[in-house]
Amino acid sequence: MVFFPLYLLFLFIILLFIFKFSLTPNKDIFKIKNTYSSTFFAVIFVLFIFYLFYILKKPDIKDDLFRYLSAYKQISSAKSIHSVFSTFILWEKGFIVYNYILGSINSNRFFFLLINSIFFITIFSTYITSYSKYPFYSLFIFIFFTFFFNSTNLLRQYLALCNTLIAFYFYKEKKNTIIFFFFYIVAISFHISSIFFIIVPVLDKIRLSKRVFICYFFVLFLSILFGSYMIPLLTMLLPKYKSYLMDSTFGIQNKIKLGVLFELSYLFYFIYKSIHLKKYDELILKLMMFAAIIDALSLKFTTLQRVSHYFTIYLVTYIPNSLLNRKTILFITFLLVFYYLLISFYKPDWTAFFPYKWVL
Repeated sequence: MVFFPLYLLFLFIILLFIFKFSLTPNKDIFKIKNTYSSTFFAVIFVLFIFYLFYILKKPDIKDDLFRYLSAYKQISSAKSIHSVFSTFILWEKGFIVYNYILGSINSNRFFFLLINSIFFITIFSTYITSYSKYPFYSLFIFIFFTFFFNSTNLLRQYLALCNTLIAFYFYKEKKNTIIFFFFYIVAISFHISSIFFIIVPVLDKIRLSKRVFICYFFVLFLSILFGSYMIPLLTMLLPKYKSYLMDSTFGIQNKIKLGVLFELSYLFYFIYKSIHLKKYDELILKLMMFAAIIDALSLKFTTLQRVSHYFTIYLVTYIPNSLLNRKTILFITFLLVFYYLLISFYKPDWTAFFPYKWVL
């Protein structure tokens, strides 16, 4: 049963709600005493609506989610975790243990999706309300930059990503490197791509200067120019990833390049505008600069592009906190919507969400 029109209606209503409060400062959203709590629960409510449709969605056989649900059913009925390890040899041990524990409690697919959704909602809503000056504009970015849609399909990676958000909190706010490395290792146990997150303490030691920016743009230029030659060399060392190389026969390579260039363009804009930043925002800027290099290298290698998610997720709060004027807001809003439409039109299976089908 196709549930697409009704889903669009709900989506439209929720987006209107987001737009209404998108440019209202965190402290002024609701005229009640405990503003932080009211904003937090409002953000939770919006995310709950979106993830409810995720829980009730019928997965397509081509989606990663379909494979994860099939694996969860198989793992739930396994006699021992050792047999599961030997069956799913390409998956990280932490994710397998996670599935095995949940499967031992309840093997129903709805239970599995519900637990994932609760975890995502808790982490993302806490992150947004804690660090964004404009939480609902952050929600807008979270949706239109496809973070929400990716979290419903790239399950292993986004479970890892949430753990890196926790690790980042303990690194920056609590100055606790031991707990940082604990959650960093947990993230790796869910998806090996999160190993790149170790760059955070390294980047934190680098101070932004004119020389650093010049070196950065030089490296970025080389990445764009020669990335397509470097990645095939990498797959010679790791042949199992050869199938992930972009093939020009897909007819979308130039479109992806266009999307990446648009992503880089607003990053450059903020680099230009964000010279005098607090230390926290300066680190976020460096994370996004690193993500841009990853994106440039990934023009020929789609899987590598997923690594940048661990860093571009901070755009969700960095952009609202760096807004300068209405023209900037309109420019960023247009860019995000255009990026979403570009991906949805040329590669709709990337979001793995449309057309929406009801599971019942």
